[in-house]
Amino acid sequence: MIRIYHWSLLLLGILPFLPSCQTAKDEDVVIVTTAPEFQVDLFEQRDAVDGHPEFGLWIQSLEKYPCNNYVIEYSVQMTDGKIEVHLNDVTSPDTCHGSVASARAFIPIGNLSPGTYSFALALGNAINNEGTLSVFEDRYEMSLPSPQGIDFQNLVVRKMKPGLLWGHIATPDAATSGRAIDFLNELKSITSEPALAPGYYSYFTVSGTGLIVPHTASAPGGPTQFFLRKLEGAPAPLQNLLLQYRNAQQNALQITCLSTFGAF
Repeated sequence: MIRIYHWSLLLLGILPFLPSCQTAKDEDVVIVTTAPEFQVDLFEQRDAVDGHPEFGLWIQSLEKYPCNNYVIEYSVQMTDGKIEVHLNDVTSPDTCHGSVASARAFIPIGNLSPGTYSFALALGNAINNEGTLSVFEDRYEMSLPSPQGIDFQNLVVRKMKPGLLWGHIATPDAATSGRAIDFLNELKSITSEPALAPGYYSYFTVSGTGLIVPHTASAPGGPTQFFLRKLEGAPAPLQNLLLQYRNAQQNALQITCLSTFGAF
């Protein structure tokens, strides 16, 4: 399934150089590169029950598959300060669901203590990318020189401070768009601006101008309105507001609301 594992692809890249190798000097080097097959992001996922963080990798195939429940098979090993992630294959499901889509997966690595870890990301038996993962109090940073077969979107991810909440509202028509605006106005009255420094925060990115861009992991299909706020005080007012708009007799809203405390 993962085409980059075929040795024939590597041989095609090497064969044109073989005649010159007989007379080449020892210092001549042949570099073979492999096109990316996956997009990869550092990601700190929040538990839906209590919001506790778990660091890992968000993986998305560049190839599109017939349905949206193809499975990326992987394994993770941690020994003596070294993290090894293996992408083994992309497999088809027993029963297809949904339309054409990329294969996606969150690969959990764990709650890592601050420090620097040796890191390896392998694709089958053909490619092994090696580097380091540095864990700080406020962020994770990856160093992976000349990666093969993968395209890292973000090599630095900031940790979120407690109290943040974010999510989206489905707005398929004008009526729900209007209700979504009403909800957001009331949400602003019981929350505050998050005042985040520009950067990538797993579920979203804050640009230098303050624009909020949701990550593909939290961006559903169809028209939506994304929100990012900070919860002040007890969650009861937020829970009541969500109940009011989700259960409205007319134009009930589909609202996804996550937070550093869990899902609401």
